[in-house]
Amino acid sequence: MSTNILFVGPYRQHDGWGLAARDYIRAISSLPNINLTTRPIYLAPGNTDASFNDEQIISYENNKADKYDYVIQNTLPEYFYYDSRYGKNIGLFTLEINNFSKTKVISNINRMDEIWVPSSLEKESLQSSGCTKTIRAISEALDIDILKIYPRAILNPAIANHFRFYTICENNFRKNLQDLIIAFNLAFDLGDPVSLVIKTNGDIKELTTFANEIKQSLHLNKPFKNEVWMTQRISYDDILRIHSSCDCFVMPSYGEAFCRPAAEALCLGKNPIVNKNSGMKDFINNDNGFLVNSHKTPVIMPHHPIAGNTDYYNANQHWYKIDIYDLIKQMQKAYGLYKKDKKAWDEKSNLGISQKESFSYSTIGKKLCIQDSN
Repeated sequence: MSTNILFVGPYRQHDGWGLAARDYIRAISSLPNINLTTRPIYLAPGNTDASFNDEQIISYENNKADKYDYVIQNTLPEYFYYDSRYGKNIGLFTLEINNFSKTKVISNINRMDEIWVPSSLEKESLQSSGCTKTIRAISEALDIDILKIYPRAILNPAIANHFRFYTICENNFRKNLQDLIIAFNLAFDLGDPVSLVIKTNGDIKELTTFANEIKQSLHLNKPFKNEVWMTQRISYDDILRIHSSCDCFVMPSYGEAFCRPAAEALCLGKNPIVNKNSGMKDFINNDNGFLVNSHKTPVIMPHHPIAGNTDYYNANQHWYKIDIYDLIKQMQKAYGLYKKDKKAWDEKSNLGISQKESFSYSTIGKKLCIQDSN
């Protein structure tokens, strides 16, 4: 007997939300005896992929059941809708901040039968914020079949023989590129064969000015390295080529629910350096990467990421700011390990690579265990 599931989410969007939703759909569809129906919603219309042509998901859009055993709503909590006609109403979302106790959305969350989030940190945050429903921490999935190492590219002739730290992220306050630039330039001097590659969005001239102003504010009487900025929109294959062409991934963000580039970097053996107080701690530790100490700080941002909605990203909430001195230490430690003990570096890399299967559609699908969640 088949289980009828309706998945409602932003899977047609050309952004991180869309990619995560598509991969959850594929994880669900890997389960046996599933009759899956999908319906799109649009949380960021400007990122909608007009050329969406995923035949598998489109086939699910063409499905319809008379009754659904489960409806999975992958959206912001204020849009959760409880419908008693469904066997179970599940809310699926991500948190980059802590403390929802002083918000209106916690009551909407508590209307659902069950809540899914990608990490244990989010689960703990919801529990302490007054969520009374069952909360399940289930990692986002990755298409591990396409995760592969490409030939190492030069990227820039000036760094052809350098050890390359790198990050892949959006250009926003939360990702904390400022502290990454500060830490890198305090950790290494111009003559060190080490470089920093940043794949982000924005105007290269403005980003270069941003980085130069940071370095000038250090007031150090020394020349600084130039970052390698990559801002053009590129294919997923080219993202994997960046991973393959660099050595050590760094994510210094204030808050992360999952961080797909960090998970990809882990699976590709790039020994990630990440904020220890984030969702990334569920799959990155000091055996397969490097954890950076951080401290609790109010969520204070120059520009609000969700215009008009102060239930999120306000100073009653908190996240964790990395300790710059510890980030310096971990970057130096990573480079020193690679330079002085390549065997130990490779052992750390191989441990990360061995975790690739834990992100597969099949593995995440089994963790969902929808049929057994009553």
